[in-house]
Amino acid sequence: MRDQPNFLNAPTRPPLAWALRPGRAMAVAALCLFGLGQWLHHSPLNAALMRAVHAQAVWPDAFWSHLTQWGDSALMLAFLLALVPDRSRAQVLVLRVWALGSLLTPLLKRLWDAPRPLSVLDAGALLPVGLPPAGGHSMPSGHALAAAAGFALLWLLAREARRPWAGGLLALGALVAASRVAVAAHWPADVLSGAGIGLALVALCWRTLDRPLWPRAWRLPAPWGTRLAAALVHVLRLFLVLALWQTPADTPVARWTLNAAALLALGWQALQGWRAWHERRQGQRP
Repeated sequence: MRDQPNFLNAPTRPPLAWALRPGRAMAVAALCLFGLGQWLHHSPLNAALMRAVHAQAVWPDAFWSHLTQWGDSALMLAFLLALVPDRSRAQVLVLRVWALGSLLTPLLKRLWDAPRPLSVLDAGALLPVGLPPAGGHSMPSGHALAAAAGFALLWLLAREARRPWAGGLLALGALVAASRVAVAAHWPADVLSGAGIGLALVALCWRTLDRPLWPRAWRLPAPWGTRLAAALVHVLRLFLVLALWQTPADTPVARWTLNAAALLALGWQALQGWRAWHERRQGQRP
């Protein structure tokens, strides 16, 4: 029996048939979600759906307050970097997706500059959770983008490992994205468009994973380049911990979620450092 391709650590391109299927599926889903979001953005149905969602509280506010934190970009990136092995193809994919998303999201928000639901609809028609933003820059939803990209990456990893619950990750990502409507921070159109962009970024980076970002002349020699990249990832992990600690929280549940994520990320960083030190020490023994 032939070995199955290992996306996490394989140094070579996976078989073409395996590589194209998830990329094409995400690209088609991204196009559909983004197109539907843009159509809804220019339709009165957008406000009607918003009012319908807030006509009656479905689940407790604490549930939505906790769930929506998983769309926070720093929290999701810290979670992904804790799961993927260092210096693996999976880590490269995660970092490329997040680098593109971090550059693209603020540009798109400024380009559209759409008003938030609380600045358009009567406050009595909504059931906000916490203190959602009420200004502009609503389109697209950054939380929905991060949730879609993050859970799509998790789905890729689980699918490669042949986990039977891989599809559930996509459903969970959709629920996290939808929480932005439930807390009254975004319109349905914002969430659909943000989710579509997130999936598009994953599909793009997945299809171009084997293409180098820099010309060969710009790269450092192998030992130094690899060590520098690893050091920068460790610095990034510590920065994410600080970002989670300092991220404003509008509910006690949100504060607890962010603090717990920061502690877990810091603990994982310490554990990884101890393992690396222990392995080096074992290798030095005669």
